Amino acid sequence: MQRAFITLLACMMLTLPLMVAIRLQASDHGPPAVRGDQPGGMIRGSVLGQEGQPVPGHSVELWALGPAYGKLAEAQTDALGAFVFDAPPVQDASYRLRAGGGVWRWQSREIGFLKHGGEPTDQVVEQDFELQLGAVLLLEMSNSAGHPVSGAVIHIKGECIETGFLRLAPRTFEETRTFATSPIAFDGLPPLEGRVSATLNGGRVISFDVELPVGQTTKHIQL
Repeated sequence: MQRAFITLLACMMLTLPLMVAIRLQASDHGPPAVRGDQPGGMIRGSVLGQEGQPVPGHSVELWALGPAYGKLAEAQTDALGAFVFDAPPVQDASYRLRAGGGVWRWQSREIGFLKHGGEPTDQVVEQDFELQLGAVLLLEMSNSAGHPVSGAVIHIKGECIETGFLRLAPRTFEETRTFATSPIAFDGLPPLEGRVSATLNGGRVISFDVELPVGQTTKHIQL
């Protein structure tokens, strides 16, 4: 009995680092940056596809994460997939870079110009993205007269469809977005299996299960 317990404990100790590594590999956000009074500076990097090819003409967003901030700027990648921001100083915050959308899974990285002790780092921060192909849910919703539905809040919750070692540590995905009119393109999603809830103007809620592989999935709904 004691030998079996020791063997089980050893297996758990060997497996734990692997599970942590898998979780870090699966994370879209990366480790958190040190928040504080950021001096600002240059943020540059590149956006590559999953085959290592540059992704030109792709939007990269710069956000400030703090109580008084939001989206600061947006840049387009050049022919080599490169982008650059001149980040302004912000107080009690960190920065977040966001890339993806369309056929690419959204990814974000939290960065900053502060060390853990609060001292400023070099005034240039580099961050690259290696995007993965994702899923798009296209909802075409119409009323009984065949007219497009105007206004809906779409909530998606499910379990990501992973491959390789990531299958050992499946992740859940949950996100809500508001759309003005049908057709509705909920893009930049990870491939997943889950449930969609659509809250229409007037409060009516429609729910259904979905499986979203890589690529576009179209769902037609007539009310």
